[in-house]
Amino acid sequence: KQADEEAPKRTSPTDDDDEEDLLSDDWFAPEKGNVAFASSRDGWAFRLCDFADMFVAKFKCNKDKLTRALWGEHYLHTKGGIAIKKKPPPGKESQPPMFVQSVMEPLWKVYTDVLDAGDNATSLAN
Repeated sequence: KQADEEAPKRTSPTDDDDEEDLLSDDWFAPEKGNVAFASSRDGWAFRLCDFADMFVAKFKCNKDKLTRALWGEHYLHTKGGIAIKKKPPPGKESQPPMFVQSVMEPLWKVYTDVLDAGDNATSLAN
């Protein structure tokens, strides 16, 4: 067969794609930068690469590798420097994955701090 006889590769979803193909990892993958996490109610959005930009100087590592490591079963090992592995550090099996530890937990802390401050302000006003 000649190369020009091969079927062209799809580069975007079409009406011919079935739902399973559209939901596969080939289309939507946060580590590829094609997924944003957002709150329209609170007016914020981010992609993994946004957090990688913030962490790359601190961790002194490659931004693309860090972006990929922020998603999935990757764990932060900080003893003796930084290492990103697919297993939690020994003795810390309950440690959350890097995305939860480095992105979601700080985000949740901001929300709870703001909500707690709001509750205190409301109770002081009464």
